[in-house]
Amino acid sequence: MRSSSWPDTQADMLSLSPDDFEEFVAEVWEARGFETRVTQSSKDAGKDVIAKKNGKRVAIQAKRYQPSNRVTSPEIQQYGSLLHDEAID
Repeated sequence: MRSSSWPDTQADMLSLSPDDFEEFVAEVWEARGFETRVTQSSKDAGKDVIAKKNGKRVAIQAKRYQPSNRVTSPEIQQYGSLLHDEAID
């Protein structure tokens, strides 16, 4: 999906495949001046995108939920565990 147009509407965003959604999230961070790398799906340990800027690394977990779904406590706890990764600032 890199170098293509961004989704115009929420419906367009929700229709992206999981991989394309992760690419879209990486593009958003790149637009903010970060260098990004989308991780390998099967071995990402919850880190979908790694973004770097000014020597700082950020782990991003991209979730594309349908409007009827809510983010639950287990998902928040899993994301919180990323903060314990030594390689992430």
